[in-house]
Amino acid sequence: MKRNTIIATVLVLVLAACAADSASGSPHPPTTSSTSTTIAGNPAVTEILVQATMHLLRNDTSFGEGHVFGTVLVVDHMKDGPPLTPEQVNALTGAISNLSEVEFIGAKDEYITDDLRPTIDGAAIITLGPVTIDGNEATIDMEMWCGGLCGIWLTYALEVGDAGWEVLGTVGPIAIS
Repeated sequence: MKRNTIIATVLVLVLAACAADSASGSPHPPTTSSTSTTIAGNPAVTEILVQATMHLLRNDTSFGEGHVFGTVLVVDHMKDGPPLTPEQVNALTGAISNLSEVEFIGAKDEYITDDLRPTIDGAAIITLGPVTIDGNEATIDMEMWCGGLCGIWLTYALEVGDAGWEVLGTVGPIAIS
């Protein structure tokens, strides 16, 4: 019964976000991909993964800005896509380890208990979506799960400048539980 309530709550939030987004317009419309960018060895993809993950952990947790998870579990492959490269794993490990312990896992479901908590108390599970780059703009889907009433699903828009890739904000619907 709890799971149905959680799913219904998330669905209502997603629908509300969709309605708000279509009514007001998105400040950063999604870009069209001109290239497949999840190719292993693409340094831009690695930088985008790190920037988006750190922005999520520092700014967009369900607990608010500044919350730090004791452990961050990162799914070792893109959602419905290829495995993270050794370079991507090393870059993510280096960045995340400045905040929390980090571990790479094969499947998030193996780290969620029957009562919808992470198997490691105080942990967050991050799933990275594929990166789409179009010129100097990019998007990436992100998921963070930290419990039955603790999670966020969103898409970040990024732009590259002189200092590298920077998260501008979100595009499309956002779901928070």
